Amino acid sequence: MLKKFQQKVVLDSAFKRLRKVPLIHVGSGKGGSGKSTVAATIGLKLSQLGFRVGIGDFDQTPNIITAFNRNINEYERGKRDKWNRYLPFEINQNLKIMSFQLLKPEGEGYFLTGPNLAEHIYQLLYTTKWGKLDYFITDNPSGSYDSLDLQKNLFNKISVIIITEPHIFSINNCEEFIDNCIYQGVNIFGIIENKVFYKCPSCGLRAHLAGRPQARKLASKYDIHYLGGIPEEERIANLDISHLLGNGFVSKSISLITNKNWNWQ
Repeated sequence: MLKKFQQKVVLDSAFKRLRKVPLIHVGSGKGGSGKSTVAATIGLKLSQLGFRVGIGDFDQTPNIITAFNRNINEYERGKRDKWNRYLPFEINQNLKIMSFQLLKPEGEGYFLTGPNLAEHIYQLLYTTKWGKLDYFITDNPSGSYDSLDLQKNLFNKISVIIITEPHIFSINNCEEFIDNCIYQGVNIFGIIENKVFYKCPSCGLRAHLAGRPQARKLASKYDIHYLGGIPEEERIANLDISHLLGNGFVSKSISLITNKNWNWQ
């Protein structure tokens, strides 16, 4: 009985500290837009700069782990510390990840929505041994306003990075997501445009896949930052994101995230 009380005190105290960590919510109105790639790249860059970063993968697939070209089977499922907290998947000494996929038995499926999604998010945050963090990043289900609303209420500081693709369907979904952020009173770092062009691996020529990029116009319409574009290329498809660390969207995002005058909400 005493140990259960001590465990609750330890977990409550750790969760209270976690809630004070600035939260970077990576979201989009459309699936497959590149949220995991962006969350992984920004998290990795922050960790290389010496910041302690945690990433919560709130999607139903372990994309954030595979984005680092790591195998989910490397993780010892169910491994906990003496306070019964799950130990996160460590990418390097400054970067830790926990995914829904690591909390459930291998091969078991589930459908996450509404209260069920909120319950799983809370469990992942509360029962993971995060340690001291400077930033927390979340990789989120597409168009899940429940996820955004819950995180806004759980964390003291939150801002959003929005991912879109150039074609009109993704742009329209992105605009709806922006409207929802404004409605909920959540500040937006800016927009990143994925698959902004295709780069030929042989000759290096670029071809726009869906006409000229539209995200700049959308950013201008809402007076938010256009953070840059990500090309469609084989290296990303082959789980190599190392070359993206010097991309413009990374440097602009990091500059805003680490800006002491940024208005977290």
